[in-house]
Amino acid sequence: MRECLRDYERFYENQEFDEGDKGFYLCSGSLGEKLFKDLRKDLIEDYDIRNSIKAMSLGKETVLRPEENVAIPEEETREVKEQPRTEKKEANDEVNDILNKIKTLTIHRMPNTEKDLDNMVVSYLSAFFPEIQTQVAYQNARIDAQIGNVGIEIKFQPDASEFDRLYGQTEKYLDSLEKVIVVIGYERSSELTENFVKRVERRGWLNSKVFVLSLR
Repeated sequence: MRECLRDYERFYENQEFDEGDKGFYLCSGSLGEKLFKDLRKDLIEDYDIRNSIKAMSLGKETVLRPEENVAIPEEETREVKEQPRTEKKEANDEVNDILNKIKTLTIHRMPNTEKDLDNMVVSYLSAFFPEIQTQVAYQNARIDAQIGNVGIEIKFQPDASEFDRLYGQTEKYLDSLEKVIVVIGYERSSELTENFVKRVERRGWLNSKVFVLSLR
């Protein structure tokens, strides 16, 4: 599996594949699906490359569902091949998982600065998402954290001018990222937050590309 994944990563880059291209790892007999996913995650850092390859185990009468490791009768394999899990669904699953984790975060002491809040949120998420990256640069702006293709921008008591900057930053991030989660900690004014949400909504981003959460 290791050799196959490393070869596929090189092939993907050398052939200039993009997000529309797919790869399949085929093997006979049983497949350790969890082992495959763990190796894929450890060996392939690039999100697009990592999520373009699926695993399928082939036998005489059954095929394993790529994501579920469940045996399917031979007569149903055609339907499975015609309805693969899409990248869009995977991205939605990922952002929902991150959102749910942030919603369960309990802050035991009020942070003093944005950096303080940033450390609290990132430290908490690191326990669930060890692949989390911090301070990733995009177009002269740095997003506070990134998990896969989901960015996380954290603001502490932002004022009107900071919300204006945040809107511009979010637009830049969406040029490179699929989703952006904006975390507002201890909002200075609910009206300011609502105005920002309305701006995002007018662009058609709200709850599709941009998600806004408030922490207290």
